[in-house]
Amino acid sequence: MPPGEKMRTNRSLSSDRGMSLAELLVAMTIAMIVLASLVPFLVSAFRSSASSVRTAGATELVNTRIDLAQSRASSGTCVAFGKFVGTYAAAQTVTDSRRKITYEVTQAVGAADGTTLTTEAAATAHCRDVETSAASGTTYYLAVKVVDKGLNKELARAATWVAVPGFGA
Repeated sequence: MPPGEKMRTNRSLSSDRGMSLAELLVAMTIAMIVLASLVPFLVSAFRSSASSVRTAGATELVNTRIDLAQSRASSGTCVAFGKFVGTYAAAQTVTDSRRKITYEVTQAVGAADGTTLTTEAAATAHCRDVETSAASGTTYYLAVKVVDKGLNKELARAATWVAVPGFGA
């Protein structure tokens, strides 16, 4: 074979191997455009996740408070229920160390007759007053609200009736 033909063969083989710099730049530009278009979706997903974590923590606090009220009330004593009301009458700041979020938990307790109970003494006295007139017990309205102190935003709220079934000391 003459030297010229050999050279053409090598040139045609070498031009088919790999990508040129221009092709690489075009591919990288297209990839960057695609990735940049995904950024808003990722930001939205992270925000939604953070909001869900805050709401889950607040809901957990509300449920815990209601469960605690129901367990104190089911003890059947005015004193136990009165202590619950007195302990949690003022707003409480609760810090969730796992999530690094600070919540403010407030509750309101009201009697079926419309009386608002804000102290242990008032709750115990009201319960004992009802004790003399109703041997079967009484119910109290419990409303719990949780606010994210960092955002100053209400995250969870619940209300329920709590029954104090029987009476004791």
